[in-house]
Amino acid sequence: MEQVVLNTALEASQPFISEIISKSHVDIKKCYQCGTCAAGCPVGYLSDYSPRQVIRMLQTGLVEEVMKSHMIWLCIGCGNCVARCPRKLDIPHLNDTLRIISKEKGYTPAEKNVDVFNDSFLKTVQYTGRLYEAGLTMLY
Repeated sequence: MEQVVLNTALEASQPFISEIISKSHVDIKKCYQCGTCAAGCPVGYLSDYSPRQVIRMLQTGLVEEVMKSHMIWLCIGCGNCVARCPRKLDIPHLNDTLRIISKEKGYTPAEKNVDVFNDSFLKTVQYTGRLYEAGLTMLY
């Protein structure tokens, strides 16, 4: 990872942070880094960053690193983080929003084909109204 001057990164990222908050309705500024989201995350050990780290990186302006990270794509939306968070930040919804913005802005996911899996998952739920594992495996 390259060295980043945080003041410059933070200042330059403010419009983007405002866009994320506006689209996700998750005010990442409320997070005080207690770590309960990371402690309960079932995919945290698979990812390059924990949910807490992703939020901190957004707070400090490291947007590009977040958009290329595994975590926003690996989140399964289980809601453990929301249930444990004292500020009730909806991190799965934040990750959904980050995925959408990532695709809109042309960022390439760090994990190969993870966006294809995400699209297949969403199409399966949209078509059947629920998760249909057999159909999902055929689409992916």
